[in-house]
Amino acid sequence: MQGFRQEPGRQFKETFVNVTRLETLRLLAALAVLTGDKIYSFDIKQAYLIAEWPEEYPIWISGPEHDPTKKGYGRRLLKSLYGNKAAGRMWGKCFENVMKKFGFEVYCKEGSLFVWHDNKGNYCFCCLYVDDGNYICSSKEVKEMFEKFLIDNLPRLPCGTSVVKLMGQCTETLNLKVDQKFEKGKSSIHMSQGKYLRKVIRHDGC
Repeated sequence: MQGFRQEPGRQFKETFVNVTRLETLRLLAALAVLTGDKIYSFDIKQAYLIAEWPEEYPIWISGPEHDPTKKGYGRRLLKSLYGNKAAGRMWGKCFENVMKKFGFEVYCKEGSLFVWHDNKGNYCFCCLYVDDGNYICSSKEVKEMFEKFLIDNLPRLPCGTSVVKLMGQCTETLNLKVDQKFEKGKSSIHMSQGKYLRKVIRHDGC
């Protein structure tokens, strides 16, 4: 895929991807502490290969060496690919549509924050950073329902496993170490970038 050859307006429209801001993640942590909920994480494998490519922006690609395609014919892109300028945008829209099927709404001031609640006091908040997600749920039942929904509504890999990898309780996200403690009704979540800072220092040779 030679994304540098794509023509804007003809082969793609938008390239931006909604990603979670650190402020949003901190607010999610603050909410978890107030409610006593734990933050959980998931990862989406091969996310950019999931979205359908819109017919209104046709992209024709050549096959690999020794491709059996007849001379004068080509292959039209049906799914997004890594290297495609709009791959991230297509994946973001695809994930948003899946979340809306569950009943989530996109928070108007943060395109990567999804909010769901019902009239029984159940809720789920989920934020996405490209293919990494963090979420809190009001109960174990809601958590299991949301996780099953993701697995059932996102595709499976050729080997049969889901593209959704449930990471359990969040311990690290966005280069942040996350330490969650829930003891005797008291909750605390501590976030630090020590590991990332040490990596930067080593890279700079300091």
